[in-house]
Amino acid sequence: MAIGAPTRSHVATPVLLRLLGFCASLALAACAGTPSPPLVDPPLGRECVQAIGLVVETPTPPPEVQQPVSGPLEGFLYGTGQGLLLGTQFALEMGSGMGDRGSLTAFVWFALGAAAITVCTVGGGFAGPFLAMPAEEARRRVRTIEAALLETRLAPAFEAALRDAVHTVRPGILVVPLGSHADATLVVRVSGYGLVGASGFDPPVAVAVRAETSWLSPGQQHRADFLHLGPSRGIVQWSDHPRSLRDELRSACNRLARRIAEERLLVEVVR
Repeated sequence: MAIGAPTRSHVATPVLLRLLGFCASLALAACAGTPSPPLVDPPLGRECVQAIGLVVETPTPPPEVQQPVSGPLEGFLYGTGQGLLLGTQFALEMGSGMGDRGSLTAFVWFALGAAAITVCTVGGGFAGPFLAMPAEEARRRVRTIEAALLETRLAPAFEAALRDAVHTVRPGILVVPLGSHADATLVVRVSGYGLVGASGFDPPVAVAVRAETSWLSPGQQHRADFLHLGPSRGIVQWSDHPRSLRDELRSACNRLARRIAEERLLVEVVR
């Protein structure tokens, strides 16, 4: 071999260097083409919220009022249905008490059960028109209840109750106007309210308030629904005492606002 002639190692070294350089350039290009993840603020703990924005959406929906059974036709239909239900329950309870005592006992149970169902159904249909509230009186009582509910002006009353509840749950927290800097925002929408309950001649109904809430803060967005049900009274009693109805609706707003403030400001949401 002549002096100065290239050996295999001298020839392979530049090729290897060029190959390593090419791989390095590919790696750099891949890293440059991969977008870096955006910076996201960490979730803000509820105990760190020092300023909160409160939004109570308006308008509120019209109040819901359970209608009493009124008029002869509604009374007949409702009485017949209730009589059929009562007679059937009586026949089933009587049959379960007899047990397996032979075909004669089964025949007697069938006859007595059919008689009970017939008597209760006919009796309910007969008594229903007399027990039903006159249609004009029912409309008057419902109008009185609706007027009392509307006079409460639910949206301003609920917003005031929510502000008081926030300050009670977290003393020292700032409630800032919409558009100002806030650590979090609580949006509340009253989705329904009124007197709800079962049907009847003088149905027991209760003051109910439903609310939908949205908690908005850096790194968090959570929705939750709330419902408050007050004590039940007959619809006649509510319509005869509209002041008590207005007081009960304000009390329902205060209780529901306190519950919302506690669960939104004191309870961390596990996601």
